Amino acid sequence: MYRIAIIIFSVISLTACHKKVDQTQSSPKEKPVLVAATEYEFIEKGAVNNSPRLEHPHGVDLIAFGSCNKQSLPMPLWGPILKTAPDLWIWLGDNIYGDSPEEAVLKEKYDIVKSNLGYEKLTKMCPVIGTWDDHDYGTNDGNKLFEGKEASKAAYMDFLDIPADHPIRNRDGIYQSYTFGEGAKKVKVILLDTRTFRDKVSRDEKKVYVPDSEADIMGEEQWKWFANELKTSDAPITIVAQGTQVISRFHPYEKWGNYPASRKRLFKMIKTLRPSGVILLSGDRHHAEISRVNIPDLAHPLYEFTSSGLTHTRKYPRPESNKFRVGEKIDKLNFGTMKINWDANPINVTLEIKGEDNQVYESHTFDIPKTVKK
Repeated sequence: MYRIAIIIFSVISLTACHKKVDQTQSSPKEKPVLVAATEYEFIEKGAVNNSPRLEHPHGVDLIAFGSCNKQSLPMPLWGPILKTAPDLWIWLGDNIYGDSPEEAVLKEKYDIVKSNLGYEKLTKMCPVIGTWDDHDYGTNDGNKLFEGKEASKAAYMDFLDIPADHPIRNRDGIYQSYTFGEGAKKVKVILLDTRTFRDKVSRDEKKVYVPDSEADIMGEEQWKWFANELKTSDAPITIVAQGTQVISRFHPYEKWGNYPASRKRLFKMIKTLRPSGVILLSGDRHHAEISRVNIPDLAHPLYEFTSSGLTHTRKYPRPESNKFRVGEKIDKLNFGTMKINWDANPINVTLEIKGEDNQVYESHTFDIPKTVKK
């Protein structure tokens, strides 16, 4: 009788569990499912596009993003982020401070973030995607020589709930692309990996990085993939997100400016392939700022939104030259938002640096004219 009772109780529990799953799946807040992208040719030669594509036909009007989230510190910004009700969240790197080659150590730190009530609510509110920087890659200022990158990739894929059988798990790096919305209200998000293939660059006697014209930050296969993503995009807005600051090049820290050939190649690729409404996102710097540079033949200035950090900034902020900066450098806890007014003609975009209590520290609005590719 005891065994029979146990069996009956197990069946009832299992049935209840299935009902709970069915109710969750039928919820209008259900997260879209990652699916494999279709095959097509690269810009130069045949290849398979093995990036994940996130199906989100209802589109996005507000995108939120941020970086530098130390799991051992309070995380006070999830509440303000939830109040903005984003349609999409993008991680910009240093999503934990893992700093370890051990997958179990990284997983334990990711679990702290995933168990945070505010972040858990965010993952149920909207899709969550992202890329990494050095501390979640596994080592400070890490490059392609880091031996723990396979373990850190596995932990990161699990953190973002990338399916175990997805093709991205079976190739080098974590670069991906996603498309949200349909037709004239489509956004393409390209997530670059600027750690896995990054060449090492030297430092001088003051520990300042010395720009190296021979060094590369992306790796050739990723460059070819990126070119194809830009060329084949039909989205009115194209977001290119990664961890390292691109436009500002006068500070002594990590930046694309330490890889001048890569920086030049990125700008030339954008100029030549002319993706519509291209906007750069970056993290890492422990402050927030918006930068702008003019690129010939681009329908609008190229903007870069650097958002950092979610849990900490510099204890003693310092002045920093950036002739491309629009507005002020923000040294307080911050996250970024991008509001898209699809009904405006041309499309109107508002970038905001926000903090606790949803205070707006900086706001900048610009238009996205329709791009006619040659």
